Amino acid sequence: MSASVPVTERPNSVTQDIDLATPKGIVGLLNQCDSQIFTGWDTCKTIYSDDVAMVISRLSQISYEILQAPGEGLVVLSGCGTSGRLAFITSRYFNKMCSKDNVEPSVYEYIIAGGDSALLKSQEAYEDSFQTGVDSLAQCTKGKRRVLFIGITCGFSASFVAGQLYHCLQHSDVFVPVLLGFNPTSLAQKISIRGTELTFSDVVKQLEDAVREGKGFILNPIVGPEAVTGSTRMKSGSATKLLLEVIFSCGHHLLREKRKEEKSLISKEIIWRCLQTYETVYRQTYLHGNVMEILIKAAHVSLSTGGHVYYISGGSLGIVALIDASECPPTYGAAFTDIKAFLYNGYTSLGNKDGVINSKDADDCYFIGWRDFKERNIPKLQPNDLVIFIFTETSKEEMYEEMMLLSQQVREKGSKTVLLLPGNSKTMNLKLTVDIEVVVRLDWEVVRRLWPFDVADQRILLTELALKWLLNAVTTGAHIMKGKVLGNKMVDLQVSNTKLYHRSIRIIQDCTGVGRPAAERCLLSSIYSTDQPSDALFSCEVAQHLKMATGQEKIVPVAILLANGRFSLDEARTAIQQEPVLRKAFNVTCMHTSSSHHIKQ
Repeated sequence: MSASVPVTERPNSVTQDIDLATPKGIVGLLNQCDSQIFTGWDTCKTIYSDDVAMVISRLSQISYEILQAPGEGLVVLSGCGTSGRLAFITSRYFNKMCSKDNVEPSVYEYIIAGGDSALLKSQEAYEDSFQTGVDSLAQCTKGKRRVLFIGITCGFSASFVAGQLYHCLQHSDVFVPVLLGFNPTSLAQKISIRGTELTFSDVVKQLEDAVREGKGFILNPIVGPEAVTGSTRMKSGSATKLLLEVIFSCGHHLLREKRKEEKSLISKEIIWRCLQTYETVYRQTYLHGNVMEILIKAAHVSLSTGGHVYYISGGSLGIVALIDASECPPTYGAAFTDIKAFLYNGYTSLGNKDGVINSKDADDCYFIGWRDFKERNIPKLQPNDLVIFIFTETSKEEMYEEMMLLSQQVREKGSKTVLLLPGNSKTMNLKLTVDIEVVVRLDWEVVRRLWPFDVADQRILLTELALKWLLNAVTTGAHIMKGKVLGNKMVDLQVSNTKLYHRSIRIIQDCTGVGRPAAERCLLSSIYSTDQPSDALFSCEVAQHLKMATGQEKIVPVAILLANGRFSLDEARTAIQQEPVLRKAFNVTCMHTSSSHHIKQ
């Protein structure tokens, strides 16, 4: 692997054979990989590094200053895909904290590439739009005198966020730009951004100049490669969530303390205690590896037999479930109906800007309420479907009563049912009849002693992250066992934006040992359905290839077989159709081959 490849795009040596692991083995490997959030990776800076604590402290101070003059300022969180969804759930929570702290109007705003539709269904093409990023930021900050902007892009590659950072740098009298991600700045993407003369790396260099002048920030601890290569929904997503929550929890603490500006910096010792609290929750979550193992097995049985996995929950935990479900199609080529989440009170509870998305012509993924589940899904339930009810001590009683009715209807259909109780410190006397009941118990007394502020406000956030780790493990493990991963590479991904196009080429190279030109030729063969793509295709913009790839399945697996040198296009597609488990389809543990009679170098 070239040293020029971003850390977030590299395979993790810990998980190189995760596709051969048992459910217990998968959980153990995910645990080792997630531990790198806190222990660090290689010799790079960690979340406990002094400069990371300094940036967190300064950002909490700036957020506090904006909270003091809410009508004049704004905190904007923006990202694409998972990053945008985390921007949403974070702003949603802290706007509630504004109400609790008598801050009116609320100061937190989210932007997600592709708009609110992308909260539920990936709109990854928007990640490549520099100008759309600029326009969306300008629109939501119009009239504001001071804006703290945090652009989240784990791999330093999203053109959408690059445009927003560039806009901030051009208007430094209003904006404080922050880049949040998990790569060294030297590895920011150097591919030209369509419609500009810039690369993401160029924007980062301008931001570094602003940092030296005290006019911007870069927050980029290195948490290491993902368990499944490039799947930044996992470790990078968890690190994003906890860093944002620490920043704004500190800001609200300063507000409550009414500190004067010259004394409003949070010490690094306090910040470390905050981070140690999250590390404790991580360790306590993985102590329940047996729960993850049980759920991975159950989800795998359902998905591998043509069934579905449904999450039934409410509040912010239901949103965590919605996020997990939304990430499976772009990551694993799953159908949008394979894993689906339903939220108590639907869009009313979601609280997104656009409100209801589920028009008559909307995709099934936009029907997210319990009523939708009852009317659209329960009549079609089969014995191979898995329904996971998620409930906590803080859930509303009326939600429990309705959940009881739903569980009875599900059991009448013969589907498998699970009651999942995340974060509970005591056993709840629930009368829900299910096949499996599992508890992920967090020790709140230990948490209370660590957390430096009022732990009551933090409890739901910590439970959310525990649930995220658990559900990420379940859906990742189930798709690994279904054969969607080769080694630790998510080869059945959708080729839907520039980042994923170049990732696909690297995956083909890694799996077969061919050079980049041959790997790209095989990718184009698969996209354009031809054994011999014309040389003219190589001069086309990536955007044209992405348009052609839209809606196609198994592009990368077919391209890998072509690069392996033993298949024509039709033979490769037939092989994948007959054996969807990729390691078996390729029929070898190591894909390197000297054969090249189908590869034009």
